[in-house]
Amino acid sequence: MKNPYLILGLWEQRKNITDKLVQESYLDLVRKYPPDRNPQRFQQIKEAYEQLKTSKNRLQYFLFSTTLADRDDLIAALLPDKEYKRPDLQLIKRVLKK
Repeated sequence: MKNPYLILGLWEQRKNITDKLVQESYLDLVRKYPPDRNPQRFQQIKEAYEQLKTSKNRLQYFLFSTTLADRDDLIAALLPDKEYKRPDLQLIKRVLKK
């Protein structure tokens, strides 16, 4: 499946998204692509909305369905005072060799 943020047109706002913004985008797209005229597109929109409709769902999507770079962004957003940095690959290799 394509990225739900892209389907709902929320890619630019993905870091400051709210439940209301997701719902508004969903309703706009449903009006534009009603299920009786465009069932395949509507199904994509519905699935994307289900993945992003609550903050809990968005967190699950970030943790289990995205790339490592997106997960780093999420961790940095959740722990701003910890100054999270991506681990160095060489450091990981040294730790694994021990």
